[in-house]
Parts: sequence; structure tokens; C-alpha cells
Amino acid sequence: WSTDSGGTWSPSSNRQRNDARFYVYGGYVRRVASTVNADVHFLGSVNVMLQPTRDADTRVDGGIALLNQPQAPAP
Repeated sequence: WSTDSGGTWSPSSNRQRNDARFYVYGGYVRRVASTVNADVHFLGSVNVMLQPTRDADTRVDGGIALLNQPQAPAP
């Protein structure tokens, strides 16, 4: 930890001993002005069917709408 914006760190030795692994993901959008005629597809939802046996009564259906709707390749 630091109390002076990273000027000094405590503890002064064995700092990695209590480290927890974490990942940071990010991205950015850069707008480019251009004219292109193309079909664009977006993934709006994901649906899943799970049937662990041949018996149709064991089937479970589920789905979720995606908030960010990523671009997807054409079908």
C-alpha cells in the first residue's frame, strides 16, 4: 500500500507475499468516417438448451439478452 500516491510503498520487503492475482481488460472505440456498403450483424442474445439424458423431460432451456451486443460474423 501507499499513502503518498506511490512515492513509497509498504511493506518495504516481501511485497509480493500477499498478492492476489487479478486481470484487467479494456478496450477503446475509434470513430472513422467512411462509406461502406456491408451487412453488419450483432449478437443480441444467447440461448442454451441442456438435455443430460434422452428423456425430453430433463431438458432445460435458458437464455439471456446481451447488453453490449458485440459484432458477430455473418451467418
